[in-house]
Amino acid sequence: MKILKPLLARKGVKKDLDKKNFIFEPKMDGVRAILVKNKNRIKLLIRGQKNIMSRFPELLNISKFIDAKTCVLDGEIVVYNKQGLSDYKLLEKRTWPEKMLP
Repeated sequence: MKILKPLLARKGVKKDLDKKNFIFEPKMDGVRAILVKNKNRIKLLIRGQKNIMSRFPELLNISKFIDAKTCVLDGEIVVYNKQGLSDYKLLEKRTWPEKMLP
């Protein structure tokens, strides 16, 4: 099986905006991951190929919203705070709860 790695953000320069077909997105304060769908099975992989799907139970039924039988999606997982801003501290509690202090 081929190892899939999430794309990592890199800082651009203003000149990049002049390039034809240049695509950019705002930097979100989250975790980059790859969602792999194979029929109705879903994996959510972070760097190191760790499957963190169990940390996001609300995504367990996401396959019904993806028409393709198999696909690979690369994106950023973010958690928003009450002010509507991405909040890495809230995400960290979901992604790595074993790091939480008692």
